[in-house]
Amino acid sequence: MPHEELGSGPALDKNFDFIIDSSGDIEDSDGLNELEKDLSFASAFRLEDFIGQPLTPTTRQKVENALGEVFDRESRIDSVQSIEVEQVDYGFDVQAVVIVNSEQQTLIFPVGEHR
Repeated sequence: MPHEELGSGPALDKNFDFIIDSSGDIEDSDGLNELEKDLSFASAFRLEDFIGQPLTPTTRQKVENALGEVFDRESRIDSVQSIEVEQVDYGFDVQAVVIVNSEQQTLIFPVGEHR
């Protein structure tokens, strides 16, 4: 089901650089992809101080609380069912189960320093 009401914008790669399509234009992002992109960007900003820290139980709780704040501020999300955080070399992989337009959706995106 298309989600036009979720917005659209330029597609960004994991480094938040524009993605160029085969015609040389900036690729578009829309629907759930746009929502994931926006959440990834907001989460990267919010979790900046946690990147590179060991994910101890205390740090994990702080990261999950910060992500909860990011998701709570997102008006396109009706409710959050769960948020899982996995520490990876570059930072975190986030998987969230959310309700968007009365439908359950799974959003997966990276947060961290991609070099």
